[in-house]
Amino acid sequence: MANVRNLVTNVKTHETVQNPISSGRTRQALPQVDHSKVHGAQPRHRRLGNRAARRNPAPTKMQSNVDALLPTKEADALEVLLDGYHHPDYDAADKVVFNRVGDWASAEYSQTAHTQIRLLISSHLDPDVVKSAGARIGGMGGLQAMQGVFYALLALVAESANARIPDGELTEEVARMGIGVMKVQVTSAWDGIHGWSK
Repeated sequence: MANVRNLVTNVKTHETVQNPISSGRTRQALPQVDHSKVHGAQPRHRRLGNRAARRNPAPTKMQSNVDALLPTKEADALEVLLDGYHHPDYDAADKVVFNRVGDWASAEYSQTAHTQIRLLISSHLDPDVVKSAGARIGGMGGLQAMQGVFYALLALVAESANARIPDGELTEEVARMGIGVMKVQVTSAWDGIHGWSK
């Protein structure tokens, strides 16, 4: 019987061979599985056909690559959330940020940040626009400004969503899911800008 330490298994072929560094006997390779006898005519991944492709379609020109990785339900939730978003004027937005987040985020919320948030949302979180906005906001006040504007963005979107829920335009589940996806996309796009890390 061969010493186990002297054997190396090839993962692709399940073939066990002798380790060239040590000595010892080799063992027989494991038998290959014939999928036609076990699961029908084809392996499971082939039987499913295009079901996976329908769940996650290839990105179009208007979609980002991140959207292609998201399940359709989450990507749709983000689209519904952003489509109905109403961007208030600067004074009203500053009040929302102050009431929802606090004075520290309100201190970072400037006219430039207000404009950048409007651009982020109107672009439906296009990764290039999000990176550009992060760099511009970070250039004004570094990581602290980026954190304040990030929470301001979430507060403004949540305020807009809360106004739409009683009308039946939006459900609470869709709003939560959309805001969750928004957090991930902005955090990922800003990764590495002025010390931001996801």
